[in-house]
Amino acid sequence: MNNIRSVLAAGPLVWALGMSTSAAALDFDKYCNASAAPTVIFLVDRTEIYDDVDKRRFSTGVVKLLSELKPGERFLVFPITNAPGRLTPDWDSCVPGCSESAVSTGTDSAYCGSLLAVRDKRRFQQNFVGLMRQYATQSVTAAGTQLIRTLHALSREVVDVTVRRLVIFSDMLEFSHLSRGKISQADLAWAKTLIRRTRRDYQPTKAFANTDVVAFGFGKRLGKDLVLPQQAANTFRAFWQHYFTGLAKAGSVRIRSNY
Repeated sequence: MNNIRSVLAAGPLVWALGMSTSAAALDFDKYCNASAAPTVIFLVDRTEIYDDVDKRRFSTGVVKLLSELKPGERFLVFPITNAPGRLTPDWDSCVPGCSESAVSTGTDSAYCGSLLAVRDKRRFQQNFVGLMRQYATQSVTAAGTQLIRTLHALSREVVDVTVRRLVIFSDMLEFSHLSRGKISQADLAWAKTLIRRTRRDYQPTKAFANTDVVAFGFGKRLGKDLVLPQQAANTFRAFWQHYFTGLAKAGSVRIRSNY
């Protein structure tokens, strides 16, 4: 994965050398059945300009996430913005390579072990890392961060998809009409009120039931040298634990600073 780290750290020249980020342009459909394949979803918070700490956490997490993708899975990437509506993925592709089922059954042997699969895996990695570099360097400061509405919209978009893992890069600080108040003043009563509003207006679908949820970037404000006060950190962590396990029925939830 050292070559991937070098691409993430490279200058604009590398980005300019044809790393297309159009998932539609990538011919990896043969590696999975998109409608039935286990799916990994990556949500990336683009509502703040990342500082050096954010970029380091993000790039390290991207490398690890990429190393954990399994051949034959479907991989989707969505941005988190301040204007969620009908979500369109910035990346939607099968993961190149030979899945375990294909190995055991001999399915698609014409390409699974071939140089074509090796080339496709390299292209997949290069294009994905190019998109992640664009995310890291071109995020903008928005008026808010609507995580709850984004997750609600996403759950509706992928309700018929088998979501194996949901990965989120964000400080996980909901800042919208739902949260109503300063982040530093979040307490238990605030969290209970937010849960009620969420359940009433933005209850997620069953899409994330039994899903492994990993959120990293937590503990400081994105783009700011500001560590979250302990009370606020505990409150937001408790809220998201309840959101994913209580409302979304996720199988496991990890909320942390690093991937």
